[in-house]
Amino acid sequence: MIGLFSALFLACVSAPTDKSNDTAEATDSGSPTALEDSDGDGYTTEEDCDDTNVLINPVASERCNGLDDNCDGIIDEGFDSDGDGFLVTQFCPDGDDCDDEDPLSYPGADEVPYDGRDQDCDGADLTDVDADGYASEAAGGEDCDDNDPAISPGITDIPKDGIDQDCDGADSIDGDGDGYDDEALGGDDCDDTDPSINPGAVDWLNDGINSDCTGISDPFLSLASVNASIVGVTTNQEALLGQSIALCDLDEDRLDDLIITAPFADAYSGTAGIFYGAGWSTWADNMLMESADARITGEANGFLGMEVACTDLDSDGHQDLLVVSGEVEYAAFPLSK
Repeated sequence: MIGLFSALFLACVSAPTDKSNDTAEATDSGSPTALEDSDGDGYTTEEDCDDTNVLINPVASERCNGLDDNCDGIIDEGFDSDGDGFLVTQFCPDGDDCDDEDPLSYPGADEVPYDGRDQDCDGADLTDVDADGYASEAAGGEDCDDNDPAISPGITDIPKDGIDQDCDGADSIDGDGDGYDDEALGGDDCDDTDPSINPGAVDWLNDGINSDCTGISDPFLSLASVNASIVGVTTNQEALLGQSIALCDLDEDRLDDLIITAPFADAYSGTAGIFYGAGWSTWADNMLMESADARITGEANGFLGMEVACTDLDSDGHQDLLVVSGEVEYAAFPLSK
């Protein structure tokens, strides 16, 4: 009996327990690590889609800020009511939808002119389709044709083309711009290509032109019927007044000026007087050369004024006055018996 007990005891001693493995298994199969809540908002990383921001968690209110505040996977929901892809301007710092109730109104949308609505969100309804600076009459403006930038109140009308370019209500029928409409189109301008010919113009005698559109060209008048005359100069009545006469528009006021010479005036120095056409209404009978608007006087015994003419001597587009002096040769004449 003693011998058997010893053998069993030895067997038990020869099989020691490995406690290191038991400790590892206990550790591996222990309680799981607790989830963190870094921002302290009461929601762990398992529920909180941004655990670094206390304002972001599953029960937060969604704000329009480009973030998913309530962790539902959608950013800024509720701030695009019309679903056009643009955020409302009232609540979103980066919003640019000026009418979030209308899916046809957003930046870049096609603008419908004159409807009182701002579809493209540029701040106003489109009232100037042709971009000429004038709003359409349909929108309360002055542009009578808002599809053509060449038609607006600021455009110069092209006469007699059937188009009202300046929006004054009618095409111009005054081709020469003298204030009188073409006779052929119901006006009273007998030559609508020449601004110096119209019912208000002065009809100068002996020029072969019916300037005042009376139908009578250059009526012949007797000297007794004239209402203006030049009789000479006071210093020398033998002035040879009227030796040369010219009509031309020296002051470029579209009225002919009268140039008349007296080569024997002022002791044969000669003179030329200029009477400007602008003062024709004040011309009177028996005017003197001294009453001329301008005078040119020659040198002693120069006989200035033997000829006078108007011409563009220097080709600058302006009339120049040419006055010719004369010369008198004194000689003895033998008498024959």
